[in-house]
Amino acid sequence: MNKNDFTPRDTVRQVWTTPGLLEDGLISLNLLADAECCPTSFKVGHLAQAAIGLSGLSAALMWTVHNSRSVPSVTVSAEHACVVFKSERLYVLNGKDALSSFGTIGGLYRTRSGYIRMHDGLPNHRRIALEILSLRADATKEDIAENPQWRPTLRQRQRERAQ
Repeated sequence: MNKNDFTPRDTVRQVWTTPGLLEDGLISLNLLADAECCPTSFKVGHLAQAAIGLSGLSAALMWTVHNSRSVPSVTVSAEHACVVFKSERLYVLNGKDALSSFGTIGGLYRTRSGYIRMHDGLPNHRRIALEILSLRADATKEDIAENPQWRPTLRQRQRERAQ
């Protein structure tokens, strides 16, 4: 199944119906497409809205069962979902901005075959990435970017210039 064109509602529908839950339960869910946010190849905004929508809908249905009432409406704004998923970066503590979730080497790097997104928010991720690249434990972003294993070949650079 190709999921490239999935909307948050499609994701919710698949997660909801795969274990056998009735699609009728989705009638109470309203996902507002009020913002394009968290622009990454990982569809963070999409997943944020779908995850919060599924949680809210599950809570609404539990409330319905416990109170013998009709299912309340659940509305999830894409913009609000993105704010919640990025909230750790939006606070100020003692006058200082939040720390980055990236470590000292996290980021997007050009490689021979395209690009790679490296994250090192956890110490073992940093250590293993540097081991793979045969770099010292104190390597910097510059060391990684200059790593000969990643440099584009002459043929790749010529192709890029021609485009």
